[in-house]
Amino acid sequence: MAKVYLAIGQEVAGSSPVGLAIHNKKKIKEVRKLKRLMLILGLCVLLGAVGISASAEAEEECQSGLAVKLGYFMPNDEDVSDIYDSGLTLGADYLFTSSWKSYGFRVGVERFFRARTTRVLGLSIKQKWLVVPVTGTFVYFPAPEKKFYVGGGFGLYAVREKIKMLWISSSTSEVTLGFHLLGGFNFRQFFGEAKISHAVVNSTNVGGLSIFVGYRLRI
Repeated sequence: MAKVYLAIGQEVAGSSPVGLAIHNKKKIKEVRKLKRLMLILGLCVLLGAVGISASAEAEEECQSGLAVKLGYFMPNDEDVSDIYDSGLTLGADYLFTSSWKSYGFRVGVERFFRARTTRVLGLSIKQKWLVVPVTGTFVYFPAPEKKFYVGGGFGLYAVREKIKMLWISSSTSEVTLGFHLLGGFNFRQFFGEAKISHAVVNSTNVGGLSIFVGYRLRI
């Protein structure tokens, strides 16, 4: 499914003159370097926040509650990354835990959407890419304060891709099973988290690396 449409996007890019193609390749490399820089900066922010959290006075333990989060998603698949690039992702989850247990469970949903328009011989080709994972995650808190946590789980990844040129439009949708690993920290009702996911649809990995910041309303 995905490889077919992604290949169309690559053919469109390949139809440019040689000079423009070389320029585009250089631009792609620069974008990838920028992604890595953003990742490093994000990790630095995470480490800094962890340091602040660790040095702060003991606070109330992490409790069950509903969370909303904003993040930056970087696809693992090179074709997806080259055509749709990285971008913002939104999410929400509900955490079930208790003060006398060192573990919890949460269910969540996220949304990653990207759109791209390419013009070839005066014609406009529009491509859209949507991934919505619905996940279940086991969470473990190694310390009694429940500031830090690690976890992993499985989810259903709904993937939709659409391409439109003039009046011709075609779309495809798939649902596949995937898994993820994550780690993060809690600071009062805020939290930071890094997650790596993997889910394959017709040989295309629709997962990737996500870095989130969020706020949990304790219930």
